[in-house]
Amino acid sequence: ELIGTENSRIHNTIRSQRYDIKQWNSFVEHKMINQLEPLAIIGKQLGLRYPQEWLDIMWKNLFDVHAHDSIGGCNSDDTNKDIMHRLEKINRQADGLLNLIKKQLTHAIASKLKEDDIVVLFNTNLKPYHGAVETTVFTKEKDFTLQTMEGQELPVTVTEQEYLSGGKKIVVTAEGDKEVEIPGYYRSQLLVDQAEIPGLGYTTLQVKKGTEIARMQLDNGTTIENDNYQVT
Repeated sequence: ELIGTENSRIHNTIRSQRYDIKQWNSFVEHKMINQLEPLAIIGKQLGLRYPQEWLDIMWKNLFDVHAHDSIGGCNSDDTNKDIMHRLEKINRQADGLLNLIKKQLTHAIASKLKEDDIVVLFNTNLKPYHGAVETTVFTKEKDFTLQTMEGQELPVTVTEQEYLSGGKKIVVTAEGDKEVEIPGYYRSQLLVDQAEIPGLGYTTLQVKKGTEIARMQLDNGTTIENDNYQVT
């Protein structure tokens, strides 16, 4: 099946065999094709080095999963565990590269704008995107706003928010060592309405201090609503 696909037969009877392997394989493939490689292209356009060596290694390992016995599930359980482990390893590598590229791009954007409090939204599709986007931000203040670089405020809804302690540090004083609380911060999961992101590109938003932000409210356990949405 690997070297003579035009003459090979399709095994209809094993489509549902070892569905966990097929599902993981599809998940990892789509992450590489639809997220990692397009994001790497965006990075290359902006001056980052394209991670060709890592992608070659990951695709080679993923290709090993596509053999007849592997994807068809005609193996012992021990062999199938090795196959799943290989897929999990490739998935971790993809996540690591995604995080690295996003951090490099975001750091470069922040340095160019000389603005640290930003949110960068990426679009790895070719078509421009206009609509709602879920994201997570970390702020010192409980209430804030998101604005475009032109100063236009975007409607934002907090779906979940928690306060995280900054920890403690030891400070040397005349009375001896003292344990001092480090200021904490808020972790907020957001639903950003009306986000506009160009195809195969990104949009930068500013995080600004603001008035009380819209939050999801429960009503008798059957309705959840805010200024923009109501779901019953």
